[in-house]
Amino acid sequence: MNDTNLHLGMDLERLCDEQIVPDLSKRILKSAKNRILPSFFIAGVEKCGTSSLFNYLLQHRSIIPPQRKDTYFFSNNNRYKKGIDFYRAFFAHKYYQKLAELSRGNKTITLDSTAIYFDYPQVPKRIHDMFPGSKVILMLREPVARAWSNYNMAVKFGFETLPFEQAIDMEQERVKWFENSVYNKGHNFAFQRVIYKARGEYINHIPTWKNFFGDNLYIEFAENLAARPQETFNGVLDFLGLKRQQVNFEKVNEGSYTSKLNETTRQQLTKYYQPLNRQLAEYLNIALPW
Repeated sequence: MNDTNLHLGMDLERLCDEQIVPDLSKRILKSAKNRILPSFFIAGVEKCGTSSLFNYLLQHRSIIPPQRKDTYFFSNNNRYKKGIDFYRAFFAHKYYQKLAELSRGNKTITLDSTAIYFDYPQVPKRIHDMFPGSKVILMLREPVARAWSNYNMAVKFGFETLPFEQAIDMEQERVKWFENSVYNKGHNFAFQRVIYKARGEYINHIPTWKNFFGDNLYIEFAENLAARPQETFNGVLDFLGLKRQQVNFEKVNEGSYTSKLNETTRQQLTKYYQPLNRQLAEYLNIALPW
């Protein structure tokens, strides 16, 4: 890592590297018009069990996989401007769907699972405008654990160089700096990749999703999926109108940490989130599972 690539503790070369998720091949892009579109979305939240849920859903006989998890289409302005034919390229070919339906003996659908969608203010409207009748799933998790997991992922990928406490203090400064920097070429990678604390402020974003999707919005919790996987999965399938099915509930994309969260930091963050969690519980009219 060269110090010239650093600013505010971010490794800018890694932070702006779009090839961490490789581009689709030219062959796939050329066949975009012959590909299907998603029927539902897992729109967040990052590090809240979305990868596990995605994996469980792909085991269902009525769901076929997209080209990849995380399209970043509705959150990345550069991708969104390319239009719906570009977006189609991220999903299965119609011929593949037909073969799957013949072999399985039932109709199939697919999904867009991009956990970063959750707190981009433009995303709910964009999805609703393009897919007004679609269903959206949000996965939530105790926000301190979520933030620590998100931070460790950023360290693993090389975006982050600061200790956790400094990183969360500098979140908004980083986003603002990147927005006005030469590195901003239509997409703010600081907002995407090094936001830890603010992403757990669920109540600040869920009402917008609810306003656009109403009863087509389903909210579940990582804690429930871990503790009661079949029961929780059944609820998701019922929401999607799919037949209940048993699958292999192996956890996916679990983070591994080289250090423990400082207890004082944990207590400070827990206190910070308390009023936000209380507002969330009141808004959803439920007891939160943490």
